[in-house]
Amino acid sequence: MAWWNALDEDGRRHWMQQAGNTGRAADAWKAYKRALNTVRATDGIRTISENWSDLASKAQVVDAASRLFGARTARQLWQDLGLPPVGKSPGTPDLRLLQHVAAFVEARLVPDSRVGVAARQLHRAYTNWAVETGAPDLTLTRFGLLMQQTGIRRVAGRTVTYEARFK
Repeated sequence: MAWWNALDEDGRRHWMQQAGNTGRAADAWKAYKRALNTVRATDGIRTISENWSDLASKAQVVDAASRLFGARTARQLWQDLGLPPVGKSPGTPDLRLLQHVAAFVEARLVPDSRVGVAARQLHRAYTNWAVETGAPDLTLTRFGLLMQQTGIRRVAGRTVTYEARFK
């Protein structure tokens, strides 16, 4: 965190005390930002460019945390820094839809560890099958989440594939 690294020892001690001596630079950063926002609010000075610069700095810190410590830590840091919420994750699939994907697998696929079908190709085949049978249309993401429940092994890589072949 560039802000923390730029502080001298007295500055670090001050902002850590303001944060309740948690030992976390992110907490000291939050204390600093609270104080800065209080000053800005009382002076009536709050510019958009400062806000964008602040967001960009925080996002860079989160990016570095992601590369160093993984996605889970980065997500927590994102929240700790008070950054705005971002898009929803696909979440848990609706298992009522699983019956349609399972029927598709039964009708059109044979598990085969020697062959791989690309996820997009498999999704396209499901979409065509869904039109024929009246099954619901699914996004590629939702289809992939449901495919994990079918027993067909998913192989991650540059292109996601499933160990199966068409009948």
